[in-house]
Amino acid sequence: DHLLVATGRRPRSRGLGLETVGVEAGPAGVPVDARMRAAEHVWAIGDVTGVWPLTYVGKYQGRIVADNLLGAAREADHSAVPRVVFTDPQAAAVGEADGALTATVGLAEVARTATYTRAYASRPGFLTLVSDGEVLTGAYALGPEAGEWLQQATLAIRARLPLALLDDVIQPFPTFSEAFLHALTTLRARQRQACAHWCPWRRPTRTRARCTTRASTRSTSRPPVPMSRSAVCCSTARVGSRPCATMPGRPTAWRSTRPAG
Repeated sequence: DHLLVATGRRPRSRGLGLETVGVEAGPAGVPVDARMRAAEHVWAIGDVTGVWPLTYVGKYQGRIVADNLLGAAREADHSAVPRVVFTDPQAAAVGEADGALTATVGLAEVARTATYTRAYASRPGFLTLVSDGEVLTGAYALGPEAGEWLQQATLAIRARLPLALLDDVIQPFPTFSEAFLHALTTLRARQRQACAHWCPWRRPTRTRARCTTRASTRSTSRPPVPMSRSAVCCSTARVGSRPCATMPGRPTAWRSTRPAG
């Protein structure tokens, strides 16, 4: 019965005399460098920069500027900015919305919905994880207090933690954070399936195979792996006893470090 229209915001940078200090604001706001510097002795933070019009991003940028003013060369990193819509239930997201691998689990699979929050066992809550095959690159969720428990994805994306490490994290019971356990299990299974599909010629070996430009003791004559599929195999995933890995960004011929014979 109600329609909410959000038209967005625009930076108010006109009429401030910025041109007198060598700053030329554009339609998106005041351009800044990685240290949030707009010009010599001029810094900008918050919505006026046009980076992310979010209060906590402005607070983060303020800390960046403060450190630089105190002599510490610090750069801002906006690769993992969490976004939360404070509805009921909350909708939250961080990082990329899509990637080479994705896994979605419903909150009904989490024990928390059958203990303290039974109502959510039948509601359409979920968690989706996005990966390039090596690390987590994105996540989004719909559920009670999703903005709280999705923050471990923010840390994982910012720190570029390997999927294997995330899969080894102990999630408390019963909490909505257990959704990460189920989603990572699914994501890792798809990682191994993708590895088996794109690396079918690998024979069982205890030595990790790799894709390299250097000469090695033995190589295969397989064609290059497409970049989108190569990223999936750039991991420590194993198919049975068969390792499947490449060096990121090198879609060259497959080579092995296994001794000849």
